[in-house]
Amino acid sequence: MAYEAALCDSGVAETLKALLPKGGRPRQLGPNTVLLGVMLALDGGRPAHLKAAWRALSQLSVHDQLALGFVATGDHPWHQATYRQYEDAFTKIVKAIDPSPVPSFKRNLRGVFSTGRENLHPGKTSLSGTRGQLRSIG
Repeated sequence: MAYEAALCDSGVAETLKALLPKGGRPRQLGPNTVLLGVMLALDGGRPAHLKAAWRALSQLSVHDQLALGFVATGDHPWHQATYRQYEDAFTKIVKAIDPSPVPSFKRNLRGVFSTGRENLHPGKTSLSGTRGQLRSIG
């Protein structure tokens, strides 16, 4: 696959793999497979959404899926990675890149809500103060 070679040459997948937490059970899906799924989705004219990327990987031949680790063998004849596993792998990669929550809602919300008696529509309800309580405008 041309995309797989491009990912290998770029070193991005290996860099991401080094950033991921160590220990625990081995992951079925690595950064290479996750990124390749997004690239295949885009190449197929799909959006770069996780579901589209998972579908692109699931439509590959079994041989390619085995090579990428999308299909694993073990106690059972074979097990295709679920969407949840794909989403989890993507989330772990994003957390390894930027562990802070995005967007951050930790800022002070004081002043975001008006404390005055502005009324947009007489007789309707509006947010009052910073507590977000409903009150009747009259």
